Amino acid sequence: MSSRKPKVPLIVRDWFSSIVCLITGVAVTSFAVPALLDVLDFNKRAVTTVATVIESQYQTQHYKVIHKKTTARPVVQFTDTQGKLQQANCSIPWRQYDTIKPGETFTIVYLPEDPATVHLDNNSRIYGSLFLLIAGIITTIVSIGRMRTLIKGKVEELQE
Repeated sequence: MSSRKPKVPLIVRDWFSSIVCLITGVAVTSFAVPALLDVLDFNKRAVTTVATVIESQYQTQHYKVIHKKTTARPVVQFTDTQGKLQQANCSIPWRQYDTIKPGETFTIVYLPEDPATVHLDNNSRIYGSLFLLIAGIITTIVSIGRMRTLIKGKVEELQE
């Protein structure tokens, strides 16, 4: 006797993959919208200034045995809108790790009511959120289109 598993009908696999894609698209979109709104709100309230790196710090997080993530979080010093000297940690993209050294300056954005919240003055956070939003919307639309095709095919099959 053969121990072969029964094949799952193609229609079941099509519906399953469509539903998984729909759930994924909706989940990604529902994550991206608040993230994008948060970034836009931050940028609206933030102040731009020049900061000087006073110390380079690296933070390494280990995930399982084979994966680790290193984040550069240099300590920067800047003068806020009230003329006070502030120090804060600033997250930077991985591609700029080697360029951040003590004494270097770059443009940052920070919240006047919370000078410890500092980001590089670039649009990478906006682009990341927009990418997730667009990917979620496209995934949702494609999965709905696939479901419509499956329903249309079933209706035509029943009409024959």
